[in-house]
Amino acid sequence: MKPEFIEHYRMLRGYGQTAASAINGTRYWMKREPLPDIQFEPYHHETATWEQDGFKIVAKLKPDYEAYGVLSQELGRYCNANVDGAIPRNPNKVDRNSYTHFLPVNPEYGKQDLKRMEDYNDGDWSVYDVIVKVYKQGIELASDRCGGVESDSDVDHFREVARDLAKEALSEAKKNLVSLCRS
Repeated sequence: MKPEFIEHYRMLRGYGQTAASAINGTRYWMKREPLPDIQFEPYHHETATWEQDGFKIVAKLKPDYEAYGVLSQELGRYCNANVDGAIPRNPNKVDRNSYTHFLPVNPEYGKQDLKRMEDYNDGDWSVYDVIVKVYKQGIELASDRCGGVESDSDVDHFREVARDLAKEALSEAKKNLVSLCRS
């Protein structure tokens, strides 16, 4: 077993994920393709770095381990009771410690949302935060972030989010630099 597999698994367990979820998440992480033009750094967060207008800009993709709550609000939630609109789960996905039904937020897309949630739980996809920081001579002057970017989004979407965040953070960094120079 690769050391980075074990390290990533331990990190997920440290965030409170169950053993099965951490294994599935690590399997997904191990088989993903790195984003073009983004370098890896320790702890396995994809990072892009570039210079613009004399500032160093660092964009990172970081797993969003709190996404499950948001997904429950957007897609639906698991439940035990067969309440109105609840969809029975695949018996192969249910054991004595798991919920038997899924209650979708939008019944029109219930089966599709159940599959999406099951795929998330199986580690087939995950959610990332895109974090951008702007530096001048090693001093962080501004940062911005966007959460909820799905891992199976198009690579160009990650780049577009990072560029948009960088534009805002760079503008803020320039203002902060002027303010610091005046003090």
